[in-house]
Amino acid sequence: MFKEGLKTLKLAKGIKDFKTATDLESKKAAAQFINDILDSEKGLFLKVGQYMGSKANALEDFKTLTKSRKKAIPLEELIPHINSNLGRNYKEVFSKIEESEFPASIGQVHRCLLKNGDQVALKVQYPNMREKIKSQLKLLNLLPVKGVLNPMKKWDIDLTSYLDMIQKKLDEELSYKNEMNNQEKFGQMVSGMDGVSVSTIYRDLSSDALVVQSFEQGSFVDEVAKVWNKNQKNEAGLTLLNVFFNNLFRDGFLQGDCNIGNYLFRSSQKGKTEVVFIDFGNCVEIKPEVSRALWKIIQSVKRKESVDISLDLLVQIGFDREKLKPIKDQLSELLKIIFEPFLENGPYDLSQWKIKERVDHVLGEKKWWFRSAGNTDFFEIMKSFFGVVNLLEILEAKICWHEVMKSIDFEG
Repeated sequence: MFKEGLKTLKLAKGIKDFKTATDLESKKAAAQFINDILDSEKGLFLKVGQYMGSKANALEDFKTLTKSRKKAIPLEELIPHINSNLGRNYKEVFSKIEESEFPASIGQVHRCLLKNGDQVALKVQYPNMREKIKSQLKLLNLLPVKGVLNPMKKWDIDLTSYLDMIQKKLDEELSYKNEMNNQEKFGQMVSGMDGVSVSTIYRDLSSDALVVQSFEQGSFVDEVAKVWNKNQKNEAGLTLLNVFFNNLFRDGFLQGDCNIGNYLFRSSQKGKTEVVFIDFGNCVEIKPEVSRALWKIIQSVKRKESVDISLDLLVQIGFDREKLKPIKDQLSELLKIIFEPFLENGPYDLSQWKIKERVDHVLGEKKWWFRSAGNTDFFEIMKSFFGVVNLLEILEAKICWHEVMKSIDFEG
C-alpha cells in the first residue's frame, strides 16, 4: 500500500513538472518520468496519461512517448486467463496468437488467426483489474490538488458528482460486455454512412473480460496527417464531424473516449478515405430534450436572438440558472465564441478559434461560474466534442460545419 501511495505521489509530481516546465528539455524529462510510471502500472494511471496525450496542445514528444509503449504483458503469462474466459483451451479456437503490440490502460490487444482463417483482434482485460483500479482510485482521491480544489470550492463546483461520474465510467469500461453492446449499437447507427467502419464482434468467443472482433487495418491520425493530401484530410474530417453530429442530435449516443488512439484511418480500394471507430468502453447517452436544446441554442446564437432565450436553453441543457446570472452580461459574447465554427457559412479554419484564450479574455476568473453551472452530462458531451475537434486540428481539416448541420435529418 505504501509503495502504491508513493507511486501515486510521484505521478502527481511528474504531471505538475510537465505542466510547469518552461523549456523543451525539461518537458521531455518530465514526460519520460511520467511514462516510466505509466509503464510500471496498468489501469487508472495510464488513463491519466491518455487524457494528457489527447489534448490538442500537448507536446508531440509526450504523445509519442505515451503511444510508443511496448511493454505489454507476455502472451505466455496471459494464457491461463485467456483459457478461463474462453471456457476452453485457446488452441481449440485460434491457430495463431501474436504477442501484443497494443498495450492499453486496462488490457491489451493481440492480432490472431482463427481456425477458420479469419483474422481477428483479441482484446484481453488484465487479470484483477477491477480491484487494482479501486485501489488506485482511493489513493488518487487522497491527493491534495492545489490550484484545482480551491477554485472548485470558491465557485461551488460539486466534486462529488464528478467523482461519481468517474466511478461510473470506470465500472462501464471494466465490463467488456457493456463495451460490446455499445459497439454493436454504434455500428447500427452508422450503418449505411459512407467512409465509416466498425469491427464485427464474435459474440460466441467473447466474455466480460475478453473480446474477439474482426481485425481492422489502418493508421493513427497523426500518421495519415503527414502523408495524406488536403482533400483526403478534409474528407476524413468531414466524416468525423458528420458522424459526431448525427450521433449527438439524431441518435443521442456518443463515443465518449475520443482519444486519438481510438480511431484508425485508411483508404479504400476506390481511393476514398475511411475512418474506423474502435473502443466503445466509454459511451455517452444524451436525453432527447438535451439534444433539442443544444440544436436550438446553436440556431439561436446564429440568429442573434436575445440572451434570455440562450439562458432558457442552457437551463434545458442542464445548466444552473443561478450560477449563470453573474455572467449574463458576457453570455452572448461567450456563446458566439463557443459556437463560432457553426456560425461560419464556409469552411472553418480551427487554428483561428483559440477558444481557451478568448473565453479567458471575456470571462477572466468568472469562467468558473460557467464551468460550475454545467452538469456532468454536459461535461461528458464537451469531452467527446473536443476529442473530435482535436482530430480535426491534427488533420488540419477545414470543414463547413454549417453545411454538415444542414445535412442532418433532425428537427429541433
